[in-house]
Parts: sequence; C-alpha cells; structure tokens
Amino acid sequence: MTTTSTGMTQSELSSQCAFDEDYYWDFVTFSVEDLLFRVPKYRIMSDSETFAREYGLDQDNTSEQEYSSDDPLLNAIKLDASVVDFRAFLKALYPKFVQGELSLSTDEWLSVLKLSSKWFFNGFRKMAIEKLAPLAGTDPMEKVRLGKEYSVEAWLLSGYRELVERDAVISVEDARKVGLENAIELFGVREEWRANKAITLETRLKSAFFSHFETITAAQPSYMTAEDKEEEARKKEQAEKEAKAAKQLKEKEAKDAAEREEREAKEAAERQEREAREAAEREAKSRRLEEISKEVVELSTELKLDPAVTVPIGAAANPYIQKAVAPPVSSPAPPAPKPYRFSLGSAAQSSTSSTNTGNLFSTSMPATTSTAVPSPSGVGFSFGKTKVTTPPAASRGPFSAFK
Repeated sequence: MTTTSTGMTQSELSSQCAFDEDYYWDFVTFSVEDLLFRVPKYRIMSDSETFAREYGLDQDNTSEQEYSSDDPLLNAIKLDASVVDFRAFLKALYPKFVQGELSLSTDEWLSVLKLSSKWFFNGFRKMAIEKLAPLAGTDPMEKVRLGKEYSVEAWLLSGYRELVERDAVISVEDARKVGLENAIELFGVREEWRANKAITLETRLKSAFFSHFETITAAQPSYMTAEDKEEEARKKEQAEKEAKAAKQLKEKEAKDAAEREEREAKEAAERQEREAREAAEREAKSRRLEEISKEVVELSTELKLDPAVTVPIGAAANPYIQKAVAPPVSSPAPPAPKPYRFSLGSAAQSSTSSTNTGNLFSTSMPATTSTAVPSPSGVGFSFGKTKVTTPPAASRGPFSAFK
C-alpha cells in the first residue's frame, strides 16, 4: 500500500480530493509475451470502442490501484500480439513528439496496420495505409498478399495488374504464393487482355477475382473512421434530400400531366359537343331547305308552271317561300300585229284598201280575208267579207287581240 509524505495512505488521500475531468487519467496495464505495458486508458477508449468493449475497459472508469513493481498480483490485460508489433503500435498511439510527423519505418507501419486492423483502431489503420501507399519497389506478390490480408483493395488490384502487364510470365514460385487456381486465372486474364483491350484491365481483374474484391468491399464499413461516418451520414442525408426532391418533382410532373390531360379531355369534349351541335344545325337547315324545295315544286305543279322557268310570285302569296322565289322576269314582247283594217262605228265599210293614219288599228287587208278580232263589248260584227268577234273582257289579256 502506498503512503504519502504525511503518512496518509493513497486511498485515504483519494477520498479527500476531487479529480480533474481532463487531466486525471486512468491507466491500464497490458501483458504482451509476459512483458508489461502501462499506458493511459483515454486514448484507447476514444480510438476504438470495439477494443474497449472487448477487454472490458468501458465498464470500469476508475483507475487501477497503484502497485509496486514487485507486486505479483497485477491486473494486467493479456493481449495476443508480439512485443515488436505492440511497441510499434504504441509509438503511433502515444507519440513522444508534440510536433512533426511520426517517423516510423516501413516494418513499424506494417505493425501498426496489422494491430489497428485487428483491434479496429480505424484512424491509425487509415494513417498506416496512407504512409504505406507508395510501397515503392514492393514485389507484386507482396502487394497481393498484403491487400488480401488487410483488406486494401488498391494494393490487391495493383499487384494483380503488375503480374498481368509485366513481360515475364508467372513463375512456379509466384504460382505457389498466389495459389495455383489464381495463377491460372491470371494467365487467362493476361492472354485475353493482350488479344483484346476493348475491355479495361481493371474490369477484367475485378470480374475474374470477384470473390476477393467482394470480401474487401464487405469489410470496409467496419473500418470507417469517425470522419468517414460523418461523411457517409452527410452523403446519405444529401441523397435522401435529392431523392425527396426528385419524388416531389415527379409527383408535380404527374399532377401537371393529369391536369393537362383532364383539361385537354374537357376541351376535346366541348369541341365535339360544339361540332355535333353545328352538324345538327346544318342538318336541320338542310332538311328545311329540302322541305322548301318540295313546297316550291308542289306549288309549281299546282300553278301548272314549268319548274325550269322562274316565275315571280308575290311575297304575300306564300310567306314560306319568300326566300325561294326568284326575282321577277319580264314577259316576252308581244308579236307584231297581223295586217288588217277595221273601223268601229254604227256602220261597216268595205274596201279593198284604205288608209287611216289617225287610228291605231287602221291598216290594209285583202277583201277576201276573214279574221276574228276581239272588241271591247265581246260581240261579233262584220264588214264586207271581214268578220270580227270579240270575247268577253274578263277572259282576254292585254295582247289577246294580236294573237
């Protein structure tokens, strides 16, 4: 038990003091290959919830008791790792330098990648991949191995690409490293791509080794950092907004289309109704004209007139055929009067020829001619050998005397 300079035990002193929220750190002890490591707990808790939950660090927020170096009852957490890998991992987790970048060797970064991938310290995993990204001079077989082991798609694709593009064929040693089936598949991709480069090499490789790349893709969500999750949430939110906007736009377009169709259907119905009404009116007018034509023909028959001759009929005679009656046509001029001479008076005179310039009906006629001439009284008379007969006034026309 640890005592202070005042003779108080550590537990007695702790019961009288408060703890600072930021700078009173809990410690945790790890045992790796029987070697103890004691570090602040806060960094492990903040960088990997999975690791803290797996080893119970999230259940006890109190610091472990102070032990002397010779105390055999240490509550150390035993980890399955090598001392070399764990020491390199702690270099990245608890750097000794405040400023500047971490200066680790390639092997140390590989150790960081190994343990951060195993314990889901995703921020340090991402950092290790970025530091190891060039892998300058790395053998393509090593890229394939590391890419498959640590689920790094870029390394796996790069290794396969180099094996296909290089001039040297895959050796027996390379075939043992990648596996016989994978070596045969690579040889087939190599021959197909060199014969026809219309399809990209990346597409051919991802198709040929679909299961390898599918495994890596499925593991990526577990390796997302806090920033990656925030970015993923932002993209998801943006996608939801775009989907919602697209849905609203689609609904609006559908509504507008429905309204437009309804409006066009209404206009078409009104147009059809109007056309039907106009057609009915035209049909009614046509039937009425036919009826009028029949009436005109019947009237012409009653009047014993030639239907081909237009005869003026007064408007008052038949109001139904006012529009069908043609304008009046003048009657033809009367024929020239035949040559004869007569004198109306108390006595008739006979002569072979006579001249009377003061009488409209004075003319010359042979004595042997006998002509019936109408007289105003409707009676007959004769002079010499000429006999004149006048019909009643009611039955003669204005030019009947000249017929």
